[in-house]
Amino acid sequence: MMQEIETMFSDAKEFTLDTPIWNVRTNAFYSKLGYTEARRDNEFIYYFKKHE
Repeated sequence: MMQEIETMFSDAKEFTLDTPIWNVRTNAFYSKLGYTEARRDNEFIYYFKKHE
């Protein structure tokens, strides 16, 4: 589904998202899809991915 979203918005230069720190599954999932951690705070990890 994430790949489909990225395809639908092919004009985007960068994708950003966040997920709770405690959610190990989503953090691993976004990393596997090529998202890079931009920063984190006490509750969330913020990711980005440059669009190719």
